[in-house]
Amino acid sequence: MIKNKYNVLILALIMILIGVGAWAIQAKIAKNTQKEVSRSLITIRDTTHLAVNTWFENHMATGDAWANAKEIQALTAQLLTLDSNKTNLLNSPAQKRLREWFQIINKTIRYRGYFIVDSNNINLASSRNQNVGVKNLLKGQKEFLKRIWSGKSGVSLPVKSDVFLPNSQGELEEDLTSMFVASPIHNNNGEIIAIFMFRLDPEEGFTNILSQGRMGNTGETYAFDHKGVLISNSRFDPQLRKIGVIATDEKSILNVQLRDPGVNLLEGEKTPVSRSKQPFTFMATSALQGITDININQYRDYRGVPVVGAWVWDSNIGMGIVTEIDVEEAYQALRASQLAIIGFTLFSFFLLFGLAFIYLMLIERKRIEIELRLAATIFDNTDEGIVVTDAKAKIILINKAFSSITGYEMREVLGKNPRIQQSGRHNQSFYKEMWGSLKKEGHWRGQIWNRKKNGDIYPAWENINVVKNGNGKITNYVAIFSDISVLKKNEDRLNHLAHHDNLTGLPNRLRFMANLEQTVEIAKRRTHKVALMFLDLDGFKIINDTQGHDSGDELLIKISERLKSSVRSEDTVARLGGDEFTVILSEIKHVEDAGIIAEKILKAIRKPINVGDRSIDISISIGISIYPDDAQDYKELIKTADNAMYMAKKKGKNQYSPSKQ
Repeated sequence: MIKNKYNVLILALIMILIGVGAWAIQAKIAKNTQKEVSRSLITIRDTTHLAVNTWFENHMATGDAWANAKEIQALTAQLLTLDSNKTNLLNSPAQKRLREWFQIINKTIRYRGYFIVDSNNINLASSRNQNVGVKNLLKGQKEFLKRIWSGKSGVSLPVKSDVFLPNSQGELEEDLTSMFVASPIHNNNGEIIAIFMFRLDPEEGFTNILSQGRMGNTGETYAFDHKGVLISNSRFDPQLRKIGVIATDEKSILNVQLRDPGVNLLEGEKTPVSRSKQPFTFMATSALQGITDININQYRDYRGVPVVGAWVWDSNIGMGIVTEIDVEEAYQALRASQLAIIGFTLFSFFLLFGLAFIYLMLIERKRIEIELRLAATIFDNTDEGIVVTDAKAKIILINKAFSSITGYEMREVLGKNPRIQQSGRHNQSFYKEMWGSLKKEGHWRGQIWNRKKNGDIYPAWENINVVKNGNGKITNYVAIFSDISVLKKNEDRLNHLAHHDNLTGLPNRLRFMANLEQTVEIAKRRTHKVALMFLDLDGFKIINDTQGHDSGDELLIKISERLKSSVRSEDTVARLGGDEFTVILSEIKHVEDAGIIAEKILKAIRKPINVGDRSIDISISIGISIYPDDAQDYKELIKTADNAMYMAKKKGKNQYSPSKQ
């Protein structure tokens, strides 16, 4: 009788232990899942934010180049002398010349029209007659115009167009959205006399960048303005039409405000409060206060659907960017594991309870059997690779996921050290730090590059824990890891898009500026010289106009290849835009070395270039500036190299010109 009572107590204790163990496992899984969701949201938010800023900067650079063109400045000055009525402006020679000028450019860079706007916000010139002599569409955006008149370029947020524009099917449509790139136009005295603008289709660049940041089937990345209005397309337009948030013929862009309906509209629930009186969503309320944050618990989006998200408010461009995904999808795996753990726990309780009534003497044996089966199920069916070693770090056990990820079977690794997976990408200090953490703290976690059986190298997120016996002596090491190749590839792809030219694959303006600044800083510390070349093709516009856009693109690609083959591997060749390139010679011994490289480039470009079935002859003008001879910092180096390039053009092109003659 006394023995039975003890068995009952043991049974109760076992049930408590199983419950606590299940809770601990669930808590651990939940914590890791939240970390992964948080990391994914932040990564997509930040890479998308960077890509949007890069897109803005590239278009502002294009706007500055056009606004600073001497002919544009001269034609604008002519228009300002006229009476600003529509007839005078339309009949002026300057109007005609501007349209010819931009008609040629539009064959290379596709845009939806241009404007020259005076200080009264009157359109002095435009690609459309109906826009000339009337107030500009952005007249209400006073802060934006104030920024341009202060001498800074900018990109407006999307607005509804004031003219009919072709849609994606080529049909003219009213109220399509437009974005405008605006740059100040100066006279010969450096005074701002007007604003140059060109119209963009947001769906060809801006919203396309945002759509790249969608997670899973319910995730979306979108942008909104200071009024909490969507300024990009939503992937949920069909849902929004069905629940009545937008009309059947509308798109969500500029028509949806980020209001919290208080209920899930997709489930047919009705809200008693009109849309305009509903509060902003939790995310919008935070972002509109200038707060950058993340919420992985949950909040309702503008559909009333529970989501998790990460957001940023960029005060420089006056917009917020948020990445969200439905809670149900974000934690789908967690919910499944929770149900599995609860189900298994309940099963264990009933099984143990039944066994106690059938035969109390078998409780201990059955308990051990259940625990072993539980461990085996988790061990063999988890998607994460698991490897167990003895105290001497010799492998004694692996699971199926380990073989699936690495390609090694049990017989191939039994008794071997896990270093057979070393990729060669980590130095000894990395492994020294890892073992130091294991000895001091009993665990290590972090990203590591491993090598598969077939030689492929892959990134893994790995957790290593030390197992000790009751005497505190180490008996085993257990490593749990997962292959994060897909995540790394997505991060690398977005980073490459943000820093490289889409046509040639060369570093873009953003990457060029960073490389040049770093190169000059290294030169300061090591006291050596750096050469910067500004290169501009001679007569490329004529070739592009006569041969066509595709031929122009192919020519630029082949020129970029010749430039790369003309310099050293440690030097940088970048494309700033159009037919403008730069070369950074990171370390030269003598000033004359830059001239030697310049001659090599001139000779390479002079050789005929086969484009399609044609052979094209073209030349290039090069300006050279030397640090520290011509400039003391990278910004001054850029300015002097640019001036030298224009000097080469002035002297007859097809040559190079040093900054100091």
